[in-house]
Amino acid sequence: MRIFTDSKSIRRFHCQDLRRRQADIDGIDDRQKRIPGFSQEALNRLRVGVIGAGGLGGQFVPAAAKKGVGQIDVYDGDDVQLSNLNRQFFAPRDVGKNKAICLTRHAAHLGYMGTRLVAVPYY
Repeated sequence: MRIFTDSKSIRRFHCQDLRRRQADIDGIDDRQKRIPGFSQEALNRLRVGVIGAGGLGGQFVPAAAKKGVGQIDVYDGDDVQLSNLNRQFFAPRDVGKNKAICLTRHAAHLGYMGTRLVAVPYY
């Protein structure tokens, strides 16, 4: 078990932001804007902490990154096991690597609204 003692192992990832590069198009978030009361700006300011990068966290983090949550901090000291591959958001090359780091790295490739992802590989 790894206990958090310093910030040397913390990794940071960023999703690309298509809204800045393609200002002339309707927008990647045009459907959400049609929902009464929805505020993409409020979602962009949101910072979420996720404890655990396995079953539930592994589903939430990529979805939140796609929606444009401002920052997602993922905490997990566990490593990916072979038995995780059939039910969690990991690839065979991730086996033996930290779950928080692998999940945030994968999620960074899925988002398009500038989400910042922080992997904290400790319990």
